[in-house]
Amino acid sequence: MDGDTKVTLAAEELIIQSATTPIGRIVLVYDADDPHPAPGGGARQSDFDAWAIKQKASRVPDTEEFELTGGMIATRLSIVVWGAPDAASALLPSQQTLERLVCAAIAEAYPTRGKAVSAWLASRPEPPFQEKLGKTHAASHMAGWFSDRGYEGLFDAVWEDAAVREALLARLGATGSARVVNELVGAPG
Repeated sequence: MDGDTKVTLAAEELIIQSATTPIGRIVLVYDADDPHPAPGGGARQSDFDAWAIKQKASRVPDTEEFELTGGMIATRLSIVVWGAPDAASALLPSQQTLERLVCAAIAEAYPTRGKAVSAWLASRPEPPFQEKLGKTHAASHMAGWFSDRGYEGLFDAVWEDAAVREALLARLGATGSARVVNELVGAPG
């Protein structure tokens, strides 16, 4: 979305559309960015709560979600904050993003892959100026083991891999996002 404010603006557009189109759930998705994200989204969750209340949504009991009524159907408002609780490591990007989460899960499921990517990244004679290292890490996993799927397909491929999915779900559970993600995409049987 190229900026946090654009996420809420897009969500507000969907809320407007919910008056004429049934929208069951709107999920605001952010990278944690913070090097040490708090479980449950920390500041991101607080900002989401304030935003949801401003939309006149009611908290859903026993969850971190809200429900908005008044549209064609009740619309659940959810937040997912990407980040991996893993310690800093050369195997992982430092910035808390979806890419770091995926790289951490792959590194747990297939330890030699993370080491190979880390070694290759360190061996490059002239890395690009101002590269987005998190994307480079993830793209390196894609190129090495999921190239038939492409970069966007990497995220489907890792979810379909049982070992990586298990590692992803553990991290999503630690950050409070597992339930929302599972409800959206479900784990293949």
